[in-house]
This record gives sequence, C-alpha cells and structure tokens, in this order.
Amino acid sequence: MENGKCALATNLTNGLALGSSEFHVFRTDNDKINTKYLFTLLNRKSVRIEAERNMTGASGHRRVPIAFYESLEIPIPSLAEQQKIVSDVEELEKKIAEPQATIDAIPAQKVAVLKKYL
Repeated sequence: MENGKCALATNLTNGLALGSSEFHVFRTDNDKINTKYLFTLLNRKSVRIEAERNMTGASGHRRVPIAFYESLEIPIPSLAEQQKIVSDVEELEKKIAEPQATIDAIPAQKVAVLKKYL
C-alpha cells in the first residue's frame, strides 16, 4: 500500500499464482462482481489513504491489517453498471496515457537539444 503496488492477476496458468504473505488476495464471484471493478475501487486514492491510516507495525514493516478490508464497505451495483464504470475508467486511462507519454519524453528531448547546441 505504501508504494502503490497492486496487481490484477488474470489468465493464470492452471489458475495458480505465487506471492508474498504480505499480500491481501481478493477472489471474486464473477456472477456478482466484475474483477476490474473491484480492482479499480480498491485502488481509489480515498481507499488507499484510509488503508494507510490503519497500518500497523514498525517503519519499513507497516502492513494494512485484514480487518481493514473485512470492514470496508464496497458498493456493488449491477454487473452491467460495474462494466460501464470499468469501461468509462479504461477510456479515461487511455486519454491520460497519450499526453503522459509525451510529457515523459520531454526530458530526453531537452537533453538532445542541449547536446546539439552546447
């Protein structure tokens, strides 16, 4: 949680994955909740801030206790509405990605210009 690392594991060989005991693993009932919807909901800034407030342990070993997630209220609209939310979020992420790629390339372009003229 502290460094923002989260993953959505899909298309796993034999349906198996390995990880650290520090992970909280969520498995969804696909008849009730869209996995990408849950992933997006859990990664909202407000949830991450509240999770950080609930961390326990010493510096460098701070963890979000499972009780935080067990008590987290998760709105579950219809599957159709969940898919609409996921589609809308994915569309916005695409709109963010293109200008972000341009921004990320600018420092290298600046270095190239400076090398050319200096």
